[in-house]
Amino acid sequence: MADVRRTTSSADTSRAILVIPEWAWAGLLGGLASALVFLIRDLAVGQYLYTPSVLGTAWVEGLNAAREVEASSGIAVVYHVIHFVAWFVLAFIANWIVRRADEDESKRWMPWAAFALALAAIGIGDRLLSTTLLGHTPIWVGGIAGLAACGGFLIWRHPGTPSGPAAE
Repeated sequence: MADVRRTTSSADTSRAILVIPEWAWAGLLGGLASALVFLIRDLAVGQYLYTPSVLGTAWVEGLNAAREVEASSGIAVVYHVIHFVAWFVLAFIANWIVRRADEDESKRWMPWAAFALALAAIGIGDRLLSTTLLGHTPIWVGGIAGLAACGGFLIWRHPGTPSGPAAE
């Protein structure tokens, strides 16, 4: 009887394994951490999907329309698509910056500058939206949670980047 064992080369194996890019993991973690903050807030006050409904309405129809919105799964889905696309784009850029800093020690300042810029953007978003729309949980809480998750993942993957040369 013939031996019918299958052998696979390393080339065949690499096509069979799904490899998710580093930036995608970072974006997913950032988006989930940020969304989790507002899910907890919405559940705590008994307004499931309120925050994504308000933010989605503000994005699609403007701030005035968002002031009088009720929780709606339709607009919440629209918001979450925008939310995760934004986190993926942010993580893609952050990953590119971290890789440049890994390659060249003279660019080790770049992740810190990007982090400061992201914090400023979160502060501006908080100023525009929290006082007029949410009132309960500031936007910056979700933004900081997302940045911590996204940035923490990238620091974990590139341990030498924020503090100097990588440990051998």
